[in-house]
Amino acid sequence: MSERERQIKDPIYGYVYLPDKYVQGVIDTPEFQRLRKISQTSYEALYPAATHNRFAHSLGVFHLGSIVAKTIREQSLDSFGLSDSQKAKYDEYLEVYRLACLLHDVGHAPFSHTSEDFYLKQDKGREPLHEKIAELTGDARFMAEVSCAAAHELMSVIVALKLFGDVIGNGEKKSFFARAITGYVYKLKPDEGLKPNADGVSYSFLNALVLLLNSKVIDVDRLDYLIRDSFQTGYESINIDYARLLGAVRIKKTDAGYKRVFSKDALSVLENAVYAHDAEKKWIQTHLAICYETFLLQNAIKSLLSNDDFKDADVFGEQSISAEGVELPRGYKIRLMADGDISFLLKNYENEFSQEYFNRKIRKHPLWKTEHEYRQHFRESGWTKFFESLAKYEGSATLMQVNDSMLRCCEKDVADRESALSKATAAQQEECQSRLRNAQKMFKRVKALKDFAEELRIPFDFVILTREPFKSSFDKAEFGALPIEIKDSENTVPFSEATDVLSRAGHTAQTADNVTYYLFSKRSEDVSPSEAISKLKNHLGCLI
Repeated sequence: MSERERQIKDPIYGYVYLPDKYVQGVIDTPEFQRLRKISQTSYEALYPAATHNRFAHSLGVFHLGSIVAKTIREQSLDSFGLSDSQKAKYDEYLEVYRLACLLHDVGHAPFSHTSEDFYLKQDKGREPLHEKIAELTGDARFMAEVSCAAAHELMSVIVALKLFGDVIGNGEKKSFFARAITGYVYKLKPDEGLKPNADGVSYSFLNALVLLLNSKVIDVDRLDYLIRDSFQTGYESINIDYARLLGAVRIKKTDAGYKRVFSKDALSVLENAVYAHDAEKKWIQTHLAICYETFLLQNAIKSLLSNDDFKDADVFGEQSISAEGVELPRGYKIRLMADGDISFLLKNYENEFSQEYFNRKIRKHPLWKTEHEYRQHFRESGWTKFFESLAKYEGSATLMQVNDSMLRCCEKDVADRESALSKATAAQQEECQSRLRNAQKMFKRVKALKDFAEELRIPFDFVILTREPFKSSFDKAEFGALPIEIKDSENTVPFSEATDVLSRAGHTAQTADNVTYYLFSKRSEDVSPSEAISKLKNHLGCLI
């Protein structure tokens, strides 16, 4: 008898079928329902209709993962030469793969990716999360093989293993589940391609499944958000025939082990998926409005957490996203943490960033809006280094403030360097003088920006946004090496040989000269943006 299923209507895929055991055992739990209140993207600043959430995305990834599992069962499993009992074991891991697809975002932080790094404690980073996963999986190799998964992926693994460990299965299955979500493949020696785990399932087969959920090229997670984001924003990207693409998935057994391949029928869709990803990355993810809103929200939360009331409160942690929750000051309690909880705290603990975040009338705006404008106004040599020096004054950052606080720091730096020079030995004089000159130069640059602000009668409160040159996903070595199965043949060839699209794709060298800087400020009521840029160049030109 086939398992009982429930159906829901998805605007993209039509009816999506969910096993009743997962609805009752996973989806209907408070921790999974929390995802209804977690934003899928940070695009709402630019696209007001982009209000979709991680709940719908998770169901979508499960739907696509189910197609992958079905395709592998029908197109690959019979070719492995397995006994019925062995085949049943492989089938069990395909089911764990489906569960990983469903739960891959269950620990996601509020506001899409904007706040997830607050899961990482400053002094230890990812290490405590990795240690917790190693403990929950019983995988002694996990710590030695880890990389740098996103913080929300690590938290999702922890939440899922603690809540749904019985559904996932034994330690081997838990280890695979954790790796599927984080993208941490088993590291195998050349002669270990067919090495089986304790359940008799080859590690290389499991690695192939990992890459079908979390890879640097194409996977069901990326596939769903590309399609869903395009639909919700109204941004008309290239159509992705997901059914054709996932119907072309194969896991191929070779003497060296199992590997994930795509049949040649998927070539056009693979290309379209990369074009769609590039378009979203270039024109939406890095749009100035979205980047600046992210800057405001991240700094508003950072300021909130630095408040004395929250010194001992673990606002961003495993406990706060649980149904039990954590106690906060003023009698507040945070449980099943979602976007609304953080908004509530920001409204009750106002700071300069939260005020600007909630009130668009006082928001800063860029003096120039495009890379072309930047090149047109600041094409002369020296300007890039000038903006770079400001942006990196307090460490390399993509967004930073230039204001009275920074000016005071520069002034103190000059005084400290002068004091150091007065006490320096003869051997130290040259180095101390060089450091003093650099400090004086930085002070003059920041002071010139203050003078510029005073002339325009705007607050001396600038933000510098740094944007690296766009780099296409076609540039990824992993994409060029993606195995493509030639029709009616046992052979595979790299994607780079199956099509000429990579040779036709433009490759952008990332050099300092290609970096674009944007200066955000309050708008002047008396001076147009073009006049403001001219005045800015007059104030700063002598310092270039």
